[in-house]
Amino acid sequence: MSNINNDTVSIKGIVGRAKRVAEVKTDKELSEIIGISKGDFGNRKKRGTLLPLLVKWAANENVDLNFLITGKVIGGSAPDPDPEIIELIESVRRVITSGNLKAINTLKQNVNYLEHSIEEEKKQQEENEAIRKELTELKKQKCEDGKHCPGEQSQNEKAA
Repeated sequence: MSNINNDTVSIKGIVGRAKRVAEVKTDKELSEIIGISKGDFGNRKKRGTLLPLLVKWAANENVDLNFLITGKVIGGSAPDPDPEIIELIESVRRVITSGNLKAINTLKQNVNYLEHSIEEEKKQQEENEAIRKELTELKKQKCEDGKHCPGEQSQNEKAA
């Protein structure tokens, strides 16, 4: 077939793009489309022998092989989003459109908590950086004042 192998491309990414093109969500649905069982699909995915079947399917369906393999469209340069991110966005969409107010409120609370955590971590990192700069400045001033500097022996250490 070709010299493309699973070491040079992300099979996870290819499967994710194939699912998008085929408009399916699960490995089982994709396995049915390419004509193999779900078990065979999983085994081939693990062994690294799924790629040739996906390429054959894509060629028969006139799917852009460059997009399938690399996530890029000819003439474009943006890579395809990570399949895990796409699935997460789809999960959030399903929760929001479910009409389940408890699930929606829980999702909102979790998102708010995560946003708050990210902001707090960012503030902590900024504070830590400010402290590091202040300590560096204090050490520099101490050395300029003729006192013991890091990496130098003090007068008492020299005398001993």
